[in-house]
Amino acid sequence: MQGLLLTGQICNLFSTEEREAIWSELRSIDYLISSLFTFFEDLKYLRACADCLKRLVKVSRRDTVRTALARKFPYTEEASDQYVLEVAESTIVDRSGRAVDRFDLGYRHLWLFAMRDYREIPPGVVVKVPHELEYTPRAYIPWGAHSEIYA
Repeated sequence: MQGLLLTGQICNLFSTEEREAIWSELRSIDYLISSLFTFFEDLKYLRACADCLKRLVKVSRRDTVRTALARKFPYTEEASDQYVLEVAESTIVDRSGRAVDRFDLGYRHLWLFAMRDYREIPPGVVVKVPHELEYTPRAYIPWGAHSEIYA
């Protein structure tokens, strides 16, 4: 990439000095620069995790998973300010904190669980209604005919 940049084969609208400055900045980056491909792959992963969480509560069009869960979480200050914190997959500890903090930690724990185990969580279940319980519309009865039914 260095050769392409410094020779002007890429970014040719920049001057030589500007391309050298760009290369210097690129060399100073000590982490992976993701591509659009990896961005969309990461997005697929996060979407799979979010879909797991969406099965816990009904998420309306105007909601996020967080706001839908927040409506279900009671913010009442309980007699105890204790909550359970998972510090490793099989290790939990008791901590104390405010209700808002407990919700935030619980929400983060749900995301961590989904990120760790989303492949193990079954997809949403489609419930089939037995035939005898299905709704069958009645025949149309003109308004005037109702009086004969109740006579």
